[in-house]
Amino acid sequence: MSLEFNLISSDKYCTYITDGTHGTHSNQESGKYLLSAKDILDGNVHIKDNSRIISEDDFNKIHKNYKLENYDVLLTVAGTIGRTAIIKNYENNYTFQRSVAIFKTNDKIKSLWLYYYLNSPIGKQIIKSLSKGTTQLILPLKDLRNLEIPVPKNIVDQKKILSVLTNIDKKIEINKKINKNLLRLSRALFKEFYMDKVESYDVKKYVTLDDVTSKFATGLNPRKNFVLGEGDNYYVTIKNMANNSIVLDDKCASITDEALVKINKRSDLQVGDLLFSGIGTIGRVHLIDEKPTNWNISESVFTMRPNELVSSEFLFIMLLSQEVQEYAKSLASGSVQKGIRMRDLKAFEFILLNDEDKSHLDSLLIPIIADMKINEKEIRKLTKLRDTLLPKLMSGEIDVSKINCDLE
Repeated sequence: MSLEFNLISSDKYCTYITDGTHGTHSNQESGKYLLSAKDILDGNVHIKDNSRIISEDDFNKIHKNYKLENYDVLLTVAGTIGRTAIIKNYENNYTFQRSVAIFKTNDKIKSLWLYYYLNSPIGKQIIKSLSKGTTQLILPLKDLRNLEIPVPKNIVDQKKILSVLTNIDKKIEINKKINKNLLRLSRALFKEFYMDKVESYDVKKYVTLDDVTSKFATGLNPRKNFVLGEGDNYYVTIKNMANNSIVLDDKCASITDEALVKINKRSDLQVGDLLFSGIGTIGRVHLIDEKPTNWNISESVFTMRPNELVSSEFLFIMLLSQEVQEYAKSLASGSVQKGIRMRDLKAFEFILLNDEDKSHLDSLLIPIIADMKINEKEIRKLTKLRDTLLPKLMSGEIDVSKINCDLE
């Protein structure tokens, strides 16, 4: 049975749509934050160490006019266009600036429907078509206020479709939480069986990252080498590295088979190699567990291949350690965008474990990180399933009449 839809304009399904504030004063003690586009990622709000802190007075003034609540939908409308989030468990500790717009829905639609529609292929296409600007992309509010979206006439059908999508997202979130806990465990083991252990050594053997790698390289810049935006392969930059994973989606630039061959000659990515972001957002790390067949990296990403002195799992946790992260950021230089030179990263020095302690730590880390990789693969499969079902469910192509709804 096909679904019947109404095309509803935003003035019918939203109480209001607005962007955030402009200037504010900082205050490092307030615990209040001003969100920008960089704080919206993977459907959620992420308060980071470098998120902007504002004064309590500024927060109260802004919040009075731009009050955020649970189930409000956020959309980035300047710079990085089209990132979405739906607010959950709001703790009255952040507001938003002009690069972020807020949608407050009414009883005509579920806010989740708007959120998923904006993430659907047609929603993304519409957002892209409405974006304007050359130096910096802007999504005008007047266009958002005229945005029409299709909604099932029957609210029960709307709930059934959302139930399918949210159940998939819940499983994805569970896997992400498990991996966060596994990473915490790995770091705790690293501290106990490496950091604390080597301090007790009478004789310490110092090595550098260069000493423990058989290959240390970067990807390739497209300049004079190839053209971005053509082909069916992915060109991975720092923005495509998140949560220690590589995200291959429409945010990746595309490259041809010929370009992929050219980059492979330089980086030659293999299972067990480590990736480390070296420019802009420095210190994102990924351990390659499957042979890359349709993607490779830009020159902003370093690739390292450990030799017999350390395992890939040890190097993975080492690169994520506070010592390496602070070292890389302290040596970053550049006027437009800061980055660390390869020779400086190669020179990072640390103490090598003896063979017995190395084997013991590896025996603890390897199975934990293997479980993390299993969860990552399931996240990728579930994400692909959700993204495949999303347009079919929201267009009525898939019959939802027999689905039991568990969405309030």
